[in-house]
Amino acid sequence: MGDVRALATIDRRAAEDGVRALATAYGWEVVSLAAAELVGYDVPTPSETVADAVGTPSVAEAAALAAAGGRAVLILPKTTFPGITVAVAG
Repeated sequence: MGDVRALATIDRRAAEDGVRALATAYGWEVVSLAAAELVGYDVPTPSETVADAVGTPSVAEAAALAAAGGRAVLILPKTTFPGITVAVAG
């Protein structure tokens, strides 16, 4: 957790209280990305369900890659827990 620098997500979730509280608790920047910014990322586990719901086939993996920068790779692919999906890139 000490190596994490940002919590990146789709813009419609970035302002949620839980997202802001988690980022604040760990001192992370919140990176808010539009679906149009996420749609172009080549990810290993795209989802048609997610694409239908938010306009991009990936939020967790694409947001992690976007926030980590140009040469980033996924360290932890999309992993789902009750109520949350995460991915880590660096």
